[in-house]
Amino acid sequence: AEAASFLTTTVSLANYDALLAMDGVSNAVLVKQPTLVVLAEHDKAVKLASSRAVFDALSGPKEVVTLASGHSMFGDIKADDAVAQVDRWMGLRLKP
Repeated sequence: AEAASFLTTTVSLANYDALLAMDGVSNAVLVKQPTLVVLAEHDKAVKLASSRAVFDALSGPKEVVTLASGHSMFGDIKADDAVAQVDRWMGLRLKP
């Protein structure tokens, strides 16, 4: 059996119209839970300003971290930085 990888070199555009119709800001207002948003400074798929607008609209406790990486930060040289930030944030909120 061949193991599937969640990191691929191609992107399906089957849901492109649905993605364009999404309003992340309107949905973000409904989020009350603590949220960590990890942004990629060099993301060519999602504009940094768009991601920032969603972050700003979150109504619960929130933190933003911006990494000098591209859209797939877990697949490039910033993977360790991204994982470290998520680990740090989760460690502050989860009880042993």
